[in-house]
Amino acid sequence: MFFCRMRARDLRDCFVNQLLDFYEAGEAEAIFLKIADHLTGLYGTSLLTTNPEMNEAECLSYITDLKQYRPVQQCIGYEWFGSLKIFVNEHVLIPRPETQELVQWIIHDHPGFHECILDIGTGSGCIALALKKTLPASEIVAWDLSTEALLIAERNANTHQLNISFAQKDILSLTDLGVPARIIVSNPPYILPTEASEMKSNVLNWEPHLALFVEQDDPLQFYKCIVGLANQSPYCAIVYFETSAAYHESLCDWILAQGHTLESRKDMYELPRMLRVNLKPKFCGCA
Repeated sequence: MFFCRMRARDLRDCFVNQLLDFYEAGEAEAIFLKIADHLTGLYGTSLLTTNPEMNEAECLSYITDLKQYRPVQQCIGYEWFGSLKIFVNEHVLIPRPETQELVQWIIHDHPGFHECILDIGTGSGCIALALKKTLPASEIVAWDLSTEALLIAERNANTHQLNISFAQKDILSLTDLGVPARIIVSNPPYILPTEASEMKSNVLNWEPHLALFVEQDDPLQFYKCIVGLANQSPYCAIVYFETSAAYHESLCDWILAQGHTLESRKDMYELPRMLRVNLKPKFCGCA
């Protein structure tokens, strides 16, 4: 079968031109480079310097979905999270580099950790898998409400041969954690339904609303629930959160009002997006 071949730089120009009504030129080029990396194993400078021949039809076959604002990660089926290749689809949030910063914070704080870590709202499993890979002696428990998300997370765990204890849980309906987690990590929903009109189409139309939106008019709904459950646990001492920059200060104020202490950090974009909550001491002496 005959395939039309084009040099990478020429194909990039053709690809970007077809997307200019939908994306900024720089974003369209970044999308092309990600697809080219997927197809050739070459990325960025390496691709454009070597300028190899590429299959034009294969590369341009992604255009239709991209014009519908389908995320490029869903188009190719995966995203990298550190050194882990994470399978994704419309049932899980796409792993983002800011979340890697949260994982690195945990790893830096707890080298050689060998107790239980609970990942609430695991989605693709990227946080749980990255922690297990770097802290192999730890016991990682990962929860999600979505059956479809848990299937993706389990697939990723099996691919990387990492032992994670997955379970379907509705965190808002729990009265206790029921696991001896010393550390909790979570990137829970925080978007209000009224904010949907302000969201980009590639998120609103293609990523799971269950993982994005709160169920009531309180963007801190899940954070408050998780801190409350963690505080009741005789085991849990620390909670790490990824947060919304818009509600970060409000969340900090609420946590401090409960008697806990915290450390706040900015992400790579200089936005306040990460928290370490140090739970107030428990009378049982376990914290």
